[in-house]
Amino acid sequence: MIGRHAVVLGAGFAGLLAARVLAGAYERVTLIERDPFEPVESDGDGAAGPRRGLPQAHHAHTLLSRGLVELERLFPGLSADLAVDGAVVADPGSDLTLILGGHRLARAPLGRSTLQVTRSRLDDHLRGRVVGLPGIELITGRDVVGLTPTTIGRRCAGVRVVGRAPGSPVETVPADLVVDATGRGSRLDRWLAAEWRTTIPADRLAVDVRYASRSSRLPDALPSGALGALIAPTAECPYGLALLAVEGGRHLVTTVGVGGHRPARDETGLRELIRRIAPADLAAALLAGRPAGPIKGYRIPAVRRLHYARAQRLPTGVIAIGDALCGLNPVYAQGLTVAALHAVALAGALAGDPETLAGRYFRAAAAVTEAPWAMAVGSDLAQPYLRAERTLGSRLTGALVGRIQRVAAADPEVARRFVRVMALLDPPSELTRPTLLRRLLRTPTELSELRSPGAQLSSDKSAEVGVVRR
Repeated sequence: MIGRHAVVLGAGFAGLLAARVLAGAYERVTLIERDPFEPVESDGDGAAGPRRGLPQAHHAHTLLSRGLVELERLFPGLSADLAVDGAVVADPGSDLTLILGGHRLARAPLGRSTLQVTRSRLDDHLRGRVVGLPGIELITGRDVVGLTPTTIGRRCAGVRVVGRAPGSPVETVPADLVVDATGRGSRLDRWLAAEWRTTIPADRLAVDVRYASRSSRLPDALPSGALGALIAPTAECPYGLALLAVEGGRHLVTTVGVGGHRPARDETGLRELIRRIAPADLAAALLAGRPAGPIKGYRIPAVRRLHYARAQRLPTGVIAIGDALCGLNPVYAQGLTVAALHAVALAGALAGDPETLAGRYFRAAAAVTEAPWAMAVGSDLAQPYLRAERTLGSRLTGALVGRIQRVAAADPEVARRFVRVMALLDPPSELTRPTLLRRLLRTPTELSELRSPGAQLSSDKSAEVGVVRR
């Protein structure tokens, strides 16, 4: 044991992973959650809806292959349990229709599977496992209102919480370690500024991503026996689509608009958008489906990465994980996997002096966050709809990725290597290996006939004015 009590703020995906890692290292681990865990509404067709504090659960989530590898290490047998409960096992390289940069990628098995499952079902399984561990306590119905500093020294001694019932008093929960897993709405940087005058450097990019999703029951299989599809927005079309077969014989259909473009939230508009985005065969399969729930919207104005490892006067005894540390663009489905990598970094940081744990963890977490952040922001900057500075490096990277996507439409080996990097199984450096570059150079450049027929020209070309860094 390295401490007596650890407190995790938030009992969602990242918080549950943090609690799992801390169990055994601390005598007690307390998860503090604002929301109860009873569904508050139905998603339609008899399926239970997500809790109120997880509005993104209405939309398609993808656990990348690397994320499943790490989850299985933390929770042996989880994949089998979820599959028994209806989760769909898929190889993203061969079981998904991938249309990226306007090109339908050739199918190429990765040899690694992932699970297609609703976010609520995934969290339910994780929570059931975590709360059954010795020394774990889950407290709901509490809002966290701040940190508690020690009277002497630069250490966080716990958190202040208040019950959600009117008139509830503020309570202090002592802790040797506080883990912020409150997601994109994290206030940790503000609490650190208030209590210790600590400034956290951050990168921020306004993406204004908007979702519109519903559950559907399809009468027939998808074209070519696919288990799902991903169609990314392009410079010509600011809309994309994610489609996943999930438990209960349903498909989650998520349309997405970037740069402030709003996907339709009514049935007629949604059907028109599907026709615009998807190839004819896929669109026909989707339009033949029966709605199994209402259309739900969601918006993410910006992505943000906090550099706690660079902060001056950072107190000991407090860290952040998951979206509270780095909130990525959900279009690229990296968030769950990056949270799992943060949990692995935390597990590694537990070895050593507890007083320097935060520094070790933040450095390790920054290292595993770098590649996903660079890949996501690089893809964001390839869209003309975003107001952001394009450096020479980002333009060259965009040109390389565009070339890879074009060639991957005809070359299964290039497709396999590219999708492995997307799945975070391989580092981005794999895309610059001489063997891959030779394949790119000897493949004809004119592959326009393989472009998605759903792409349409948009005249909205925003000015480039700069990425915010503070």
